Amino acid sequence: MPVSNPEDLQHVFAECANSGDLHGLLALYEDGAAFVAPDGADASGSDAIRERLEGLLAMTPQITPTSSRAVIAGDLALLSNRWRMTLGSSDGERAALEGRSTEVARRQGDGSWRYVIDDPASATVSPGARTPSVGDPSTFEQLNYEEHGPIARITLNRPERRNALSMQLSEELVAALELVQHSETIKVLVIGGAAETFCAGDDITEMGLWGNANEIMRRVRGYQRMADTLADLDKITISAVDGFAVGGGLEITMACDFVIATRRAKWGMPEVDVGITPGWGGTTRMARLIGRRMTKEINLLGALHPASRAAELGLWNRVVDDDQLQAEVEALVRVLLSKNQQAVRQLKLIIDKGVEADLHTAQGFEALSAGLTGAVNGAWQIEDADQSSGILSFVTAVADATRHRPQLLDRRTDRGSLIMALADPEQAMEGRRSSRALLLVSDGARERAARSLARAYTKGRLTQDELGARTEQVWAARTRADLDSVSHDLPRPRRRRVSLLFTGRGCSSGSHADGGIGGGGWMRGRRTALDLQVRVLVGDERPVALVDRFRDRDQLERGFDVPAGLDAPARDRERDVLPSLEVAVGGL
Repeated sequence: MPVSNPEDLQHVFAECANSGDLHGLLALYEDGAAFVAPDGADASGSDAIRERLEGLLAMTPQITPTSSRAVIAGDLALLSNRWRMTLGSSDGERAALEGRSTEVARRQGDGSWRYVIDDPASATVSPGARTPSVGDPSTFEQLNYEEHGPIARITLNRPERRNALSMQLSEELVAALELVQHSETIKVLVIGGAAETFCAGDDITEMGLWGNANEIMRRVRGYQRMADTLADLDKITISAVDGFAVGGGLEITMACDFVIATRRAKWGMPEVDVGITPGWGGTTRMARLIGRRMTKEINLLGALHPASRAAELGLWNRVVDDDQLQAEVEALVRVLLSKNQQAVRQLKLIIDKGVEADLHTAQGFEALSAGLTGAVNGAWQIEDADQSSGILSFVTAVADATRHRPQLLDRRTDRGSLIMALADPEQAMEGRRSSRALLLVSDGARERAARSLARAYTKGRLTQDELGARTEQVWAARTRADLDSVSHDLPRPRRRRVSLLFTGRGCSSGSHADGGIGGGGWMRGRRTALDLQVRVLVGDERPVALVDRFRDRDQLERGFDVPAGLDAPARDRERDVLPSLEVAVGGL
């Protein structure tokens, strides 16, 4: 079935793959196109693509496209897609993948679109199949994970230990946060605890299993990464606190955006009473939230505090009646979901990052966010931006080189070297012409082209009417190819240069104030010769005039006039030095 819109290619591919339609999949590719399989291996040519597609269908894929965007330039389209996929395996388990890919499609003669390449250099695929024991919510034993539309809920579930963070619970919490992190549908995450308590911190009874000092440090660094992952989510996070939130439990709340607590909730950092120190936010995040002095008081005294004091200090947002916690959280979630989600994501980022920076840097974040807001609201086209044409021309060049000599492909070779190694000179030049047809031009390039036309007019190569018409074309040009077409029939200017090389022949034996050349070594003479070249070329007369004067080789050997712009002592030095120079003229 022909595809008339390149953005529909991903959806048609998913339909064919989900139904096992091999012929439908093959019809989406050009002959000789390059294809990247889910395992990352690439293939070129119809037979290789068929083999790869058969391998994909053998794993009974179920693909769900989540978004697709196309940038069209002529008959080529750069596609940026997001998708979810599950694949079957021989043992009956299904592996889940979620990620992004970039493809290039080309318009066919009948107006339909087909894939040309899926370039791995442009693809950013998420970590891949998740191990069922880590990423499958059904295997979690010490926490409950639920998704309801845009809302995810994580409930710490070790009520017999007041939901203390065991090593297993910590690993399951990391896996659950990764599920939230990679989801495109979740907007809000709510974290709570089972049996009317939030979290009693790290399970101290397991600390003897953490290992030696280095192993303890690595585990704490892992906890820090877990807290950072929670804090850096582009979703809004809410801690629903009931009962105790102490130690690591309090550190979880400090990594969240909102904290709602019951009046009976208690909190504190009691590590000092058992001879240990906080490891992932108890001193760092807390100091940033409530200041150095209060952080010292909370940590050095190790006392438990009522929920109301956390709200007074700004550590938590609000306190509600014990039976109103869930109702208050649900009301907050409804309000948050009613907001512009892109604005919510940007606000969270610039507030979190701006508070860690100086004022002017933070204001830079605000300015960038304002620009991004304009872009996502429709004002994304900027005149001197290339609208992805540069990326499109690059991956197209890789595709052409790949099809030309696929047997030379080496996955260890970087993509820039790949073009140089595989493309013939003629093919490289043709690829360059194709690239110029896609690349947009800047005002600077237009100004240079206009000056070139003006020079052609002064030399009689253009009439005044032709100059006016071509100048208008220059300022109307949008691509490099358009700009080249304006002056394609004009001869390109030849570059001229004069080089003065000291040979030591006929040297003056005198010495000069600037170091001289007579009687000295090669390096001193060479420096003087280079100085002379600079003085001659920057005199009152233009370098082009000097070169034009010495078109005859015999005249060069007889010597040349010293520019009048040099001062008298300098002219004397030049006359002494000139007989000892051989003048070579290049590019005439």
